[in-house]
Amino acid sequence: MSNSYNEFYPPWNFSWIVENELAAMGWPQTRANLEYLANVGIKHLVTLSPEKIPPITGFTKLRWTKIDIEEFEAPTVNQIMEFIDVCKKCRMKHEVSTTYYANRN
Repeated sequence: MSNSYNEFYPPWNFSWIVENELAAMGWPQTRANLEYLANVGIKHLVTLSPEKIPPITGFTKLRWTKIDIEEFEAPTVNQIMEFIDVCKKCRMKHEVSTTYYANRN
């Protein structure tokens, strides 16, 4: 099996918030989703939904931060500050980051 770029595909609703700096998307459910993210330059994945964990175990191309936000609740000030801190650190390192909050279907 080859590792061509075409075998990887974006998570549902992937889009750039700030081109080549910050992206948003639905839950990355497959390794192909994670490979896509790595191939477009993303280095850090932020999970905001504790019940929707990506298949990140053993996937070394992305760093991962989990910020558990309760379903149907607003984030706390501390959670907001944690997210901002992750984004600032990525920006200082010139790394691209992405975040997702699972769709509630």
